Amino acid sequence: METTEVSQGGRRKWLLAASVILFSTIAFLSIFLYFQLKVSETSCKDGHCYNGGTCIEVGESFKCLCPFGYNGSNCKNSSCSTEPCLNNGSCIVNGTSYVCSCQDGYNGTQCEETPCSNQPCLNNGSCEILEASYVCFCPDGYNGTNCEVTPCSGNPCLYGGTCTVLGSSYLCSCFQAILVHYVKNFDSMHICCDLPSRHTIGTSRIFTKQIITKRLNGEVDFYRDWNSYKYGFGDIGGEFWLGLELIHEITKEGNYMLRIDLEDFEGEKRYALYSNFVIEDASSEYTLRVSGYSGTAGDGMANHNNMQFSTKNRNKIDCATTYKGSWWYNSCHHSNLNGLYLNGSHSSFADGIEWYQWKGFFYSMKTSKMMVRRK
Repeated sequence: METTEVSQGGRRKWLLAASVILFSTIAFLSIFLYFQLKVSETSCKDGHCYNGGTCIEVGESFKCLCPFGYNGSNCKNSSCSTEPCLNNGSCIVNGTSYVCSCQDGYNGTQCEETPCSNQPCLNNGSCEILEASYVCFCPDGYNGTNCEVTPCSGNPCLYGGTCTVLGSSYLCSCFQAILVHYVKNFDSMHICCDLPSRHTIGTSRIFTKQIITKRLNGEVDFYRDWNSYKYGFGDIGGEFWLGLELIHEITKEGNYMLRIDLEDFEGEKRYALYSNFVIEDASSEYTLRVSGYSGTAGDGMANHNNMQFSTKNRNKIDCATTYKGSWWYNSCHHSNLNGLYLNGSHSSFADGIEWYQWKGFFYSMKTSKMMVRRK
C-alpha cells in the first residue's frame, strides 16, 4: 500500500513538470514566431516600398526613400492617388503633378471636356455622347446634325412676313399692307402671308389707291437681294416695298394705272401718271409693261418699259451695283426710285432716288410713292 501511494505521487509530479515544460515551450515558440514575423514585416527583404522607392532598414524597422512625385510610408501616394482623370482617362505622374491621357473625343486637364461640353445641340436639343463624338436628339419640328434646322428655316412666310417658331410649327407675322387682295391657287393654310385672311379664296378687291412702294426718310435699306424684292420688305407705316410677286398678282389682268408722286427737299411736288401698268410673272423676271404717260415730272419710266427687274444678285447686276438700287434697268436708268437715300443734291452719279427728267442724275428725292388703282 505504501509503495503504491509513493508511485502515484511521483506520477503526479512528473505530469505536472511535463505540463509546465510543454506550456513554457509553446510560450517560447509563440514569442519567437511573433518576433520573427515582426522582423519580416519591418525588413526590406519583402519589398515593401512601391513605385520605385528605395528601402532602408532602420533597426528592426525600415524606411522608404520615395522617388520625386511619390510619398507615404510605402511610396504608394502620388498626385494620381485621388484618380483625378475623369471619363476613363489615364493618370500619369509628372513630378509633383500629373498629366491625364484622355480617351478620343475628350479634352481638358482632367478629361472633363466631353463631346457634349460645348452644348452643340441647338434649340433645346439633347446631346448624348457617342464614342468619340455625339448625337443630337432634336425636339419635334427641328432637324439637322445640331438641331439647327427650324420650322422657319425654309423661309415659309412670303411677302415680307416674319417667321416665329411656335412649338414644332411656325407662326407668320404678316406684312401689313393696305392691300385687300386674295391670290388664287395659294395655300393659305400653310403660308399666311400670301393672302390677307378675311376674304374668300378666289375673290379680289382693292382700295382706290394701292401703294406698292414708299420712300420717306431713309430708315429702311432698299439695297437688297432678289428674294427681298420678290416677297417685299419694310413697314406699311413707313418705308416699304410690297413685293414683285404680289404686284404681279394685282396687275396681271392688265386693267391698272400707275401714279408716281415725287417731292424734293425744297417742298416742290410733281407726279407721273401712266394709264397702263402691268408686272409680268416670275418666269419673265417680272418684266415691266408701262405706257400712257401724263403729268408734271416728265416720263421717267419710258426708258424702262419691257425691261426685266434687276437686283444686286440677279439680271443686270452691273447696273444694280453701280447705282445702288433695284429697278427695271435698261442701260442703265432714267429713274431709280429704289436707290440710296441721299438727301437732295449729291456728288455721286445717279445712285440716289433719281428722276432724270425732273432733277437729273445728281439729285435724290425727299419722298417718292408708287400707287396703282383699277381703271
